Amino acid sequence: MKIAIFIPNFLQGGAETVMVNIANYMADMGHQIDLIVAENRGPLKDIVSEKININNLNCGRVIFSLPKLVFYFLNKKPDVFFSTLKENNVVAILASIISLSKAKVVIREANTLSEEFSRESKLLQKIKLFLVKFLYPRADRVVALSFHMKNDIDNFLAIDSKKIKVIYNPVNIERLDELSKVDCIKGNPILNPAVKNIVSVARLYKSKGYDTILHALSLLKKKGHQFHFYAVGDGPENEDLVRLTDELQLSDCVSFLGFKKNPFSILSNADCFVLASHYEGMPNSLLQAMALNIPIICSDSPGASSEVLERGKFGYLFPVNDYECLSKLLDKLFSNDKAKVDTRTIIIKNHNADRIMQEYTTTLTSWD
Repeated sequence: MKIAIFIPNFLQGGAETVMVNIANYMADMGHQIDLIVAENRGPLKDIVSEKININNLNCGRVIFSLPKLVFYFLNKKPDVFFSTLKENNVVAILASIISLSKAKVVIREANTLSEEFSRESKLLQKIKLFLVKFLYPRADRVVALSFHMKNDIDNFLAIDSKKIKVIYNPVNIERLDELSKVDCIKGNPILNPAVKNIVSVARLYKSKGYDTILHALSLLKKKGHQFHFYAVGDGPENEDLVRLTDELQLSDCVSFLGFKKNPFSILSNADCFVLASHYEGMPNSLLQAMALNIPIICSDSPGASSEVLERGKFGYLFPVNDYECLSKLLDKLFSNDKAKVDTRTIIIKNHNADRIMQEYTTTLTSWD
């Protein structure tokens, strides 16, 4: 079967990483895979299987890829077209309609739509909202990353619920263990065991709530705790967050490490993983920290985080933006050696990579 998979680029975002892994898996299963990118840049290109044909539309922004995608549908005639992320999904469905393609279109929604739209500017929100509400119901199948997201799609869009398939993100625990044991990675810090090491792995965007973490750390420092916080990720908020760090007098105990191709040697030695997002889809960094059995503190944000943690059974939850509560939870965690729970087991149970790849294979190839 000829399957086209559409992503914006090869930057190491969560959605892009999962899609490249799906492409590699399905190519190994003998399917003909075209991996289509709007822009051919990013480190994920290095892990794409040689069996896969990379089709670079060379458009920069996804929205500009529509004419070339229409041409692709007309000339390459895929059996199935699979895309992820809102802009890619909209353009993919629109291109299939314009080209009168007979391909089955499957879209993977990586965020909580209702929450994401509530935070957009008014004009942009209306345009995107119209396109999503008009086009998403025309997809043949929709993959939601959690039952929370499925309900959100059900309530937010007029889509037949039978079209929506819940598939959790996969975690390759064996590979994660290998990467976490790699020593002396150039540019990675060696964590100081004499202090509590706190790690967050997320892009530096406002929606990731790094300001909440910094304010919580300021309170924690005033209580006399010895700690160091490592922010792994890059993004447009870097300068503002560094400035806030200085204002809160945290420069001696906070490090912004930027993007790390392999952050797992850092993560595996952490005393705590913190995620303070305003909203999420299915955060891969949370799953990876749980697979490494790192104690978790996470915002109870719209999305899959609470579902993954089973409403707090496998980690602490705090209200979005509530830095005082976050600080208290950090204090509680560091004051209680018995607070650690076995999070690896739930990842093995719900996020087994082979089983989830088989679910994607069935979703993309089985049609009545």
